[in-house]
Amino acid sequence: DPSQGFPMGFVLTLLYISLALLSPMDLFPSLAEYRVELLVAIVALIFSAPGLLDSRFFRIPQIYLLAGLFAAVFLSVAIGNNWMGGGWIALQNFLPAAIVFYLVVLNCKSVGRLKILVTLLVVIDGVYVFQGARAYLAGDISSPLLQVIPISDGSVNFRMQGLGFLRDPNEFAQLLVMVLPLLWLRWRQGFHLQNVLFVVFPTAFFVWGVYLTHSRGAVVGLVVVSMLALKDRMRLGPAILGGALAFSILLALDFSGGREISFQAGSDRLALWGDGLHLFMRSPLFGIGFQSFAEQNSGHTAHNTFVVCLAELGIVGYAFWMGLLTFTLSGLNSLITSLKPGPPDLTHSSVGDENRTQDSNSDDADFEKWAKALRISLAGFLAAAFFLSRAFVLPLYLILGMAVALLCVASEQRDSVAPQPAWRTLFLTVKLGFAAIAVVYVSLQVR
Repeated sequence: DPSQGFPMGFVLTLLYISLALLSPMDLFPSLAEYRVELLVAIVALIFSAPGLLDSRFFRIPQIYLLAGLFAAVFLSVAIGNNWMGGGWIALQNFLPAAIVFYLVVLNCKSVGRLKILVTLLVVIDGVYVFQGARAYLAGDISSPLLQVIPISDGSVNFRMQGLGFLRDPNEFAQLLVMVLPLLWLRWRQGFHLQNVLFVVFPTAFFVWGVYLTHSRGAVVGLVVVSMLALKDRMRLGPAILGGALAFSILLALDFSGGREISFQAGSDRLALWGDGLHLFMRSPLFGIGFQSFAEQNSGHTAHNTFVVCLAELGIVGYAFWMGLLTFTLSGLNSLITSLKPGPPDLTHSSVGDENRTQDSNSDDADFEKWAKALRISLAGFLAAAFFLSRAFVLPLYLILGMAVALLCVASEQRDSVAPQPAWRTLFLTVKLGFAAIAVVYVSLQVR
């Protein structure tokens, strides 16, 4: 956005996200002692501070919900583990992921800046997939972008991964799934060559990257992304059939790397879900402590984001976490509903009015496209997260920050964006939070 320029807060936010995703400290361990990421985050916050003077910033409910989540992280250790000092350590561990939410909301004050951020994510993911695929095809067991899995016959299998917190094939695959819907923001009707080069080809490339990770959770995420993308263009029935077809195709192409996807195959994972519910019952209010699940469960995590959050932070933290998700999805839904075209006003018309109407329609179409893409992206992430432990990772708070930033930009430019009443969204939060755990409980009973 040339009119707003590129203030240092925005530039440093991009730098911080780049460092967090690329993790140069993995390649150059000597940099670790300098805490480069932490320093960049602090400086970015300082340069972003002027945004706090905008009174509209404090009208965003997610700001307070995330602050409540910070408090819940502290209390989960200070009270749940009876270790006050550990509460401050927990906050330090949670800060690098969650701080990106505030940085994005404070600095992405236009659709143009959101486009730059998406471009950065696409480039970083593209570099990872390119380099990881090279190592995968060459069988380079020394590459940090490959997870080597020994086989009983003496051979090995590979799964592609990233660096830093992405040094897990499931984590990296989930990031790719999250970015996929954002690629389609560049789709332009009638621009066939541009669409092939900048949308279709990158989509196929990233889907191939998901295949190389052999992540079963990412397969679920891809199916949900496909269903929601189809639902935005057709009725629910055909969208469900399309999702079922996509699931069959992914299985036929061996996206899971030969690992079965079924209740029977996931019996161990279901047992861990049960362990999580038992841990929750030990400390239902404040939880057993942030990042304490594996420690208190023989080194195993739950492989379910909702169960992990409930067990580690208790009802208090789970409520704030679910509220953060629900208020964001509800806001995107309200924005999309408000952008539905209404009957044209034919009582007064002029050339100037027609030009303004055309400009308004163009902006509305842009907002609608972004809101739908971010909604699909967040839903895809959460679908994969139902089978992974990803309640407190940076990509989640990044996509939440982007969604809230879009809602802020839209509310500034449009007067008709009317979010649902807070009490209704709070009630929806309770229902969805209960429903997620009910699905876990029913799955255990079916097993």
